[in-house]
Amino acid sequence: MQRGYALLAVILLIAAILPACSFRKAGAEGQIVLNPTDDTFVDDYSPQSNFGAQDAVKLSSYQPSFLWYHTDIWLKFDLSSIPPDATVDSATVQLYAVNLTDPYNHTWAYSCTNSSWSESTLTFQDYQDHLIGDMNFTLMSDIPVPSSSQWYNWSVNGAVVNALSQGRENVTLVLMVGNGEIHEASSYVKFSSKESLLGMAFAPRLIVHWSSAPSGVEGIQLEPKTATNHVGTSHTLRAFVTDKDGVPVPLVYVNFTIVSGPNAVRSMLGLSDANGMAAFSWSSGVSGTDIVNATIAGETVFDTASKTWESGFFDPIMDTINRIPIGVIVGTALVTIALVGSYAVLRWKRKTH
Repeated sequence: MQRGYALLAVILLIAAILPACSFRKAGAEGQIVLNPTDDTFVDDYSPQSNFGAQDAVKLSSYQPSFLWYHTDIWLKFDLSSIPPDATVDSATVQLYAVNLTDPYNHTWAYSCTNSSWSESTLTFQDYQDHLIGDMNFTLMSDIPVPSSSQWYNWSVNGAVVNALSQGRENVTLVLMVGNGEIHEASSYVKFSSKESLLGMAFAPRLIVHWSSAPSGVEGIQLEPKTATNHVGTSHTLRAFVTDKDGVPVPLVYVNFTIVSGPNAVRSMLGLSDANGMAAFSWSSGVSGTDIVNATIAGETVFDTASKTWESGFFDPIMDTINRIPIGVIVGTALVTIALVGSYAVLRWKRKTH
């Protein structure tokens, strides 16, 4: 009997404590697979022809004489089923290659901001006459297509993130053969379209993985806010996730995206650690300033930082000298060397006895 009273006392004690405890609810996440609302290709060899009803979409790049011709694939996806408070963690467009004449080394996936076209009317001439001035093409990814009868994946995370952040319900993706890659006149690679006889299981698709912020997340702060590095070196940006009291929040997905600059649209997904910190490292091959957004749950929680890349010779020894001036004895003088800006500065002082 006494044991029963003791057990009851423990249960009542736990029940009294539970309301005073604070539990952080995990954020939601999910994956959406979207088939295109429109898919077609345009051919500048037949600039007034429409190919929207074809059972395959085609890429090619060839030069039968002194003129260069190419065909490009156009895809449009409806993004309205993505939750409005979601962070896009990854987005990949997939196409199934049904036939190709020879391997293609570079196939580029571009995003563009104009989705006013339709697969039933788009032609190369129409694209040239009415759309090209409002396309804003941005390169997303570059992959080889060496063989047929398999799926190929292009990362287009930045295209989806930018479309949603700008309030666009659709995203347009354009696939092209890499600049300078030219094949024979009869060369091509064909991918299954949504009109394919293989069925919708082999139609183009956009796979979007999303997540939303767990309750309790109130802030995110990037460090450093600004920085300058030499081209060719690496830079690490840290995001610190906190609750309303400034307490670090672990296990939160942070989406880092370079929204403008020489490395625009590059992105990475990081998971905050026990200190609420997630990190993003990258380098640049060209000079310029990258603007980086770190987001949680779309734009409800975000922060921005900038990174400037400077061209010029980088010497790690002189970089060390810049931080720790070195003094040496030369004859009867003390010589100190330090780096000021881009110049090595020598200071000479005669020794006194």
